[in-house]
Amino acid sequence: MFIISALRQVDFLKVASNETIRLLAYAMKPGKVKAKNRLFNPDDTSNCFYLINSGVLEISTTMDNGLDFIMERCI
Repeated sequence: MFIISALRQVDFLKVASNETIRLLAYAMKPGKVKAKNRLFNPDDTSNCFYLINSGVLEISTTMDNGLDFIMERCI
């Protein structure tokens, strides 16, 4: 039931029908991501989204000088 309750908390899914939420939950695959792994690159086209169950997510960009700039840290 974690997945269904988590999906219900996503802003753009709050208006989704119970059937849509159920189908999304069924299609989702649990997984783990190692620390410092990059999920998306700046110009990537996305066909998925992630629900974070635990851990920290950093949204960052690489600046012209090669350093990473953390724009957001989600706990």
